Formats: sequence, C-alpha cells, structure tokens
Amino acid sequence: MPLPSQAFGFEVLRNALARGTLVVATRAWAQWVWNVPELYAYPNVTRLNSTRWVGLSPGNMGPDAFDRLATALR
Repeated sequence: MPLPSQAFGFEVLRNALARGTLVVATRAWAQWVWNVPELYAYPNVTRLNSTRWVGLSPGNMGPDAFDRLATALR
C-alpha cells in the first residue's frame, strides 16, 4: 500500500496521462509502471538514456525527445 504522498503522485500522473501530457521518466521506471500500469503503453512518454544523471539534455534524452520537451514547455 503506497504512502499518501505516493498515492497523490500516482493520481497526478494518471490525470496527466488522461490529458495527453508529455511525460519524462527520469528514475524508478519499474516502480512507476507497477503503480500506474497504463504508463507502460503510453505513447507520449520519453525515458532518459542515463538514470544516474537526470539532466534534461539532447544527449540524455535524444534530440527528438528534447525538441518535443522544449516545444511542450513553450
């Protein structure tokens, strides 16, 4: 059973998925997918190349994913 703060975070993610929001998975992919299974097949998610360094850069995300993020933030 998740802690209340974790349950809140999972609900925030579910709401973001329902809105079609771009999701950037930085760490703990397996735990997020375990608790929010619909994330696994979600088409608008990108994962980092390195989870040890979670910098959002073209090198760590790939240039296409970085451009999608930059566009979403504009």
